[in-house]
Amino acid sequence: MKKLLLLFIIYYSYADNVAREKTDFEQVTNYINSHGYDYINKMDALKYAGMIIGKSEKYNLNPHFVARLVNTESRYKKTAGNRIAYGLMGIRPRFWSNDLGRMFPYLNLNNRYKVIKYIKNPYHGLELGCFILSNYIDDNNGDYSKGALQYWAGRNSSHFRYAKRNKQYFLTNKYIKEIMADAN
Repeated sequence: MKKLLLLFIIYYSYADNVAREKTDFEQVTNYINSHGYDYINKMDALKYAGMIIGKSEKYNLNPHFVARLVNTESRYKKTAGNRIAYGLMGIRPRFWSNDLGRMFPYLNLNNRYKVIKYIKNPYHGLELGCFILSNYIDDNNGDYSKGALQYWAGRNSSHFRYAKRNKQYFLTNKYIKEIMADAN
């Protein structure tokens, strides 16, 4: 009888986990598709949703939060980039070179072209972005909004130090508002 009860508990928890993951996958896919970007087809949306769910689980992040962050950083353009930030998650190699070195020790950080190409790969960009975001959220005792602000501003930036002291600046920051808009 005890074995049967144990099997039932294991099956129920597994089935509940699978159902939750399916719901997350559908919600993230719908979120990506709902923005109507003409450069994202349904297959790309499914691929991005799967990668977001996988990397979020790996780094213990909320997949919906990561999807909103990717939307804010790049609007899901895998080739997004400007002079300082590249890829789906807006990775800034100059600011995060230590994290890049720890995460990808085989990557030659002196070759800027290869680093940018590596970051623009959606798989590697999401991996690194989730790794950095997870560290920032952990540094802020699990506070997603402070972790996101630190992700945007950088670990030692004056914006972040000021925001930690000034609650109004923190609440009115456009970046945080955009990411946290549909968090609840």
